[in-house]
Amino acid sequence: MNFFERSIISIKRRKGKSLILFLAILLICNLIAGSISVKKALMKTEDNIASSMPIELRPEIDYDKVITKEPEKITESIVKKIAESSYLKAYYYSFNYYLTSKTTMSDNGGILYRTLDYEAKEIAVDEPFFPVEQGYFSIAGTNSNKLKEIISGKIKIIKGEVYSEDDVKKGNNVILISKEVAEKNSLKVGDKITLQKTIDDYSGYETKTLKTISEEYKIVGIFEAKVNKTLDDKGNVIWENNPLANYIYMPNNTVKAVHDKVMGSVDSLNIEWYDDFSINSTFYLKSINDIEEFK
Repeated sequence: MNFFERSIISIKRRKGKSLILFLAILLICNLIAGSISVKKALMKTEDNIASSMPIELRPEIDYDKVITKEPEKITESIVKKIAESSYLKAYYYSFNYYLTSKTTMSDNGGILYRTLDYEAKEIAVDEPFFPVEQGYFSIAGTNSNKLKEIISGKIKIIKGEVYSEDDVKKGNNVILISKEVAEKNSLKVGDKITLQKTIDDYSGYETKTLKTISEEYKIVGIFEAKVNKTLDDKGNVIWENNPLANYIYMPNNTVKAVHDKVMGSVDSLNIEWYDDFSINSTFYLKSINDIEEFK
């Protein structure tokens, strides 16, 4: 009699014990199978969460090395080289600059007021305290017409629209301005404003303006941004401000065009000049597990 036949006879003689053993084995198998299924489900959920998370990385200066070595400036070519990484699913970079305007006032920085001794009310100063009354604007360039500030919900277009991808490629003089600046200057979509950069000489006792680079830009959209709110102890709003009120968005190539004109004039004037042009970049990883490899 072989092993298989003896096993069958043993099962028949001990039906109760055999049934209990079978149920125990079945229960253990179900528990193991359930554990494996739960583990696979958790791993899948973890992968789904990791893949759906907006994993943003921004390069910053290592200030520990600045002491011994001059930091390398981030350039457009460096950004594009990093963007070739297989770990990335998208990237975004912005040319940042500062421009002024004599005809368009910035929010909370326009006409100055003072109270005269013989008047009981405040009146506008005919001759401002500062040499030139002008608007100051932070220029934010974009390498796409899909602004990350819109995607993240920081701003939304309330009038007009974002400039086209063709505008981005050609560097057309098209801009987005804030609701605050539009209301302050009675501007609407389709209007044009003049922005400028003055090249000043600070070497003497008095500041001299050597040259002014001016460009005219068409407003294609007006945006509204989330405001910062300051609350008192009772939760009441006591102060609000919009950190993006004096931001103007335009294509990167548009920013580059005016910057190149300014630097060309600086070179021809042969003067020392502080260049406030900079590049901010953001890289979006495919997976959170790729951070170390990408770095």
